[in-house]
Formats: sequence, C-alpha cells, structure tokens
Amino acid sequence: MYALAGTSLTDKSIWMAGVLASGSGAMLAGTAAAELHGFANWNGIVDVRRRTSVQTHGKRIQLPSGQSRPLLIRRFRKAALREAVSVDGIPATGPVQTLYDLAEIWGGQARLKWAFIEADRLGLLDESGTDRMIGPNFGFKGAGELRKRARIKIPRLELTDTALEALTLDLLAGTDLPLPEVNKPEGSYRLDFVFVEQRLIIEVDGGSHQGLAKRLDDHERENQLVRGGWSVLRFAWWDMTERPLEVLPLIREALLARGWVPPEGPGN
Repeated sequence: MYALAGTSLTDKSIWMAGVLASGSGAMLAGTAAAELHGFANWNGIVDVRRRTSVQTHGKRIQLPSGQSRPLLIRRFRKAALREAVSVDGIPATGPVQTLYDLAEIWGGQARLKWAFIEADRLGLLDESGTDRMIGPNFGFKGAGELRKRARIKIPRLELTDTALEALTLDLLAGTDLPLPEVNKPEGSYRLDFVFVEQRLIIEVDGGSHQGLAKRLDDHERENQLVRGGWSVLRFAWWDMTERPLEVLPLIREALLARGWVPPEGPGN
C-alpha cells in the first residue's frame, strides 16, 4: 500500500504517485495515460509500465479520504512500442503504446476506434506512429482494429473541433456520399457540416448543447437557417455511436431530396 498525503489531490497527483511508487523507469500507461493525453477516459486503475518489472497485482494507492486506487505494474511486451513522453511533468507511454494498451484492455470494442480517431484528431499520431501500427503484427487483443484504423486517412479531420465531429466525418467518409465542408461560417453562425450544393446542414450535439438556454439558441439558429432555404439534420453522440446505420439513410434521403445524384457504380 502506498499512502498519499494532502487534502487537494487530483487525478494527476494520484497518477504521479503511482509512477513514483513503481520505481526507476516507470511510466503511466493504460486508460490513465489515455486520459492524460486527452483521447479516452480513465477507468480508475493506476496502470504503470516498466521495462524490467513482472506483472504486479494487489497493490493500492491509499488516499487521505480513506479510499484507495488499484496500482497495476506491468512490463513492456514489445521493445518497438517503448516510447516515453512527459505530459504535465508525468512520465507516460506515448500515444502509440497507449493505444495498444487500450487494445489489450478493450479488445476490438467501438471505444477503441473512438480513442484512435480522437488521438488522430488531436494530432498525436504522426506518420511514423501509424506506420508502426500497420507494420508488425504485435498479436495483442484488439491489434487488428488498430491496424485497420491506421490504414484509414479521414479527410478534413484536422478541421473538426470535437470528438463527435470526428466520428461523424469518419462515418461519412466510409460511404459514397459527398464529403461536406466542415465548420463552415454562414453569416453569424459556424456550421458543423455543410453540403453546399444541396443546401443541407448536419449539426451534431455533444455535451455543450445541454441546458435550456443552449437548446433555445439552437432552435433559433435552426429556424433562421430554414428561413434562408437550408435543410437541417441534427444528431447526438448516441446517434453516431449507437445507431450509425440508421443515421446514414437519413442523410442519404435528405441529399437525394435536394438534388444529389449518386455516383455510378455497383449498388447504385
């Protein structure tokens, strides 16, 4: 058991304590490192990797409140993935190793894809990093999903502002639908996705659209756009993550209704 003193502990101070308690060469890993990098949420386990340690279970970090957090110390499995970075002063695995940690934890679940896309959107995956994912087969659970994602380049991803916008663009890019303009200014508004020719707008609502005042503002904005001859489709995180196959036909039908002609080819 490792004890922490103080009354104003943050997640980062807990993570740093876990790294220090794990000895020389230790670095934050797993979902804790993913949250530190900004592309996934922490699951409450202080996951640490070292070059020399064996896997260690049962250790905990004691908090002043009387609660504790599990500390998991593991050895790096593949030398090619050992990349140490420092984020806010905390030694951590780099984005590529961290994504492989998530692959081991989650397997091929959809949230692994979401984490990859968000890391890519944040500019954390350079060409050498994705090449390492495509190249050797590390044999990790979920590694196949990472290899598949690394081969995909989402066009206009750098123009998105949120993870939800990135997921929406990824969904559209995998179809024969035209690619919209992203975060396009229109009068006093900034629109998430715009099909200019068809005058169709897609708005995606994350947490920032919660609350009565924001909803009223969204409704006023939508009414003004409709008055200007635009058609507006609005989707939430749940739509894009839980029922994307229902969302795509709605977008396709709206485009067809506004004059879009599908490209010729199999199935069209």
